[in-house]
Amino acid sequence: MAKVLGAIQDQINFVIVRKNDVNTVMQTRSFYSADCNTDHLLVIAKLKMVTKKTPRAEKPKKHKINTEKHPRSSDENKISRIC
Repeated sequence: MAKVLGAIQDQINFVIVRKNDVNTVMQTRSFYSADCNTDHLLVIAKLKMVTKKTPRAEKPKKHKINTEKHPRSSDENKISRIC
């Protein structure tokens, strides 16, 4: 209930947030504005900002292959005999 110009009026001010962010609202307050001639109020809320760390892009892994264990192909053997 708020008293405005001698009359009692219902005061309903909401801050809309997602279900997951309800706990981030720390404090809310409404202000009367002298600049506008409406029955609306300015609502200000303080929020606790929670940021998530973004994962870094992974570098592609280099595969090490031991070529000494593999036998030479027949084409390589033919070339080595010719040279």
